[in-house]
Amino acid sequence: MRRYMTAAGLSCRDLAKEMGKSKSSVAGKVNGSIPWQQSDLIWLAIHRNLSPGYVLGIDAYLTDGGWKPETRIPGPAGTRHGD
Repeated sequence: MRRYMTAAGLSCRDLAKEMGKSKSSVAGKVNGSIPWQQSDLIWLAIHRNLSPGYVLGIDAYLTDGGWKPETRIPGPAGTRHGD
């Protein structure tokens, strides 16, 4: 999340203002000392096109077009979806 904010030229204060949160709350979430709330993850997906996995540090990438809910991660070789 910090990498995204740096690339976007976005400070914790800026993001907090957009989200209607306090700067200390957003800074704590970005730094990992406060957990992200589900409502935060939904807001970031809708308004900033960031996947919950990316915000949580699970996805280490962003696609050029941003996160697409319909995008599926392929399973291990030799498996099919729905098996």
